[in-house]
Amino acid sequence: MCTTSMLLANVSVFASPDAAKTSLLPAKSDVASVAIVAQQGKTITGVVMDSQESIIGANVMVKGTTNGTITDFEGKFTLSNVPEGAILQISYIGYQSMEIKVGNQTSFTIKLKEDSQALDEVVVVGYGSQKKVNLTGSVGTVDAKVLQSRPITSSTSALQGTIPNLQITPSSGEPGTGATLNVRGTTSINGGSPLVLVDGVEMDLDMINPNDIANVTVLKDAAASAIYGVRAAYGVILVTTKNAGSDMKTTVSYSGNVAFSKPTVLPEMVDTSWEHAEFVNRAMTNANLDVMYNPDTVEKMKNYANDPANNPEYEVLNGTMYYYGHSDWTDLMLKKYTPSHRHNINISGGNEKTKFYTSVGYVNQSGMYKVGEDSYQRLNTRLSVDNQTTPWSSAGPDLYSRSWDRLPDRGC
Repeated sequence: MCTTSMLLANVSVFASPDAAKTSLLPAKSDVASVAIVAQQGKTITGVVMDSQESIIGANVMVKGTTNGTITDFEGKFTLSNVPEGAILQISYIGYQSMEIKVGNQTSFTIKLKEDSQALDEVVVVGYGSQKKVNLTGSVGTVDAKVLQSRPITSSTSALQGTIPNLQITPSSGEPGTGATLNVRGTTSINGGSPLVLVDGVEMDLDMINPNDIANVTVLKDAAASAIYGVRAAYGVILVTTKNAGSDMKTTVSYSGNVAFSKPTVLPEMVDTSWEHAEFVNRAMTNANLDVMYNPDTVEKMKNYANDPANNPEYEVLNGTMYYYGHSDWTDLMLKKYTPSHRHNINISGGNEKTKFYTSVGYVNQSGMYKVGEDSYQRLNTRLSVDNQTTPWSSAGPDLYSRSWDRLPDRGC
């Protein structure tokens, strides 16, 4: 059993502007079913612009169909086979989508409005936070909703595939093993990993319960070195954890999931020993070498495969053992599937001056081997207290603890 704990004392001077939040995913009501466009209708032309100039690459599509096109370098488009009663959908990243009824028109001038709501989203960038509209560096973010929907066992694996240019490579498939983090590929022949800060303090990302994460920001470019110095040369991962809500009510929540794992990519093996012997002999012959299995041995392998009850599985001739049977080592060594389960309990509350947040998380993961038991269990606990000591500052401790048990024992 291994145990790690950390006590953090936080004193902060802060401002708390309201952050407008938005989603880049379309609402369900906006998703139109796709139909095949009949080859009939008229041809329409037009130009797509914003308040100042034409827009290159805007999408123009007949609603409910696959009939569409994009604007050229002058913002112009031509679309054929458009019915008179059709509705055009015009969209472009960073602009509000529009719908226009075709009617009797054949020429259109379309002006899109900027979608300022997406640029008002607040992200954490080093000392404090900024709106996306003010960012000059490359930043990727992910929030708790994405992480909570995944049946993961560690914070590192929870981020896999969520942020562009953040590469996460597991060291092995063994339960409880960690993973390496890399931002934007290999940057040095000597290796290097990004700086991980949890609530402003450097620590191991896997020490944090994934259920305690509120959001994660990845600073990808060299601009991060202006804040964090040379340690930011390989990128910075900023983790913000959850705390008590603003409603001051004491709340208790539970979440849990059960997942099943199975081997995915396995080699295709032969079904009999004589097939294996013939493949090996053929390879030896192609290399101008003597065959490994003589014809008599191959014949006895075939006899055993056809009638194992009346033919020997092995023989010892002149002090040498000859094995004629077949063993499916993949089936003998690996389970068909293995379960894992995760449970989390959170309690938060407080009053106008003092807030608290505490959580307990438990993970139990079984390995894939039938022979040589491998398993992993982990218990995460956290206690966070925030006291508003003055109108402009707050202080309080953060206590993290992690205990784990792994078979076979790899040490701490």
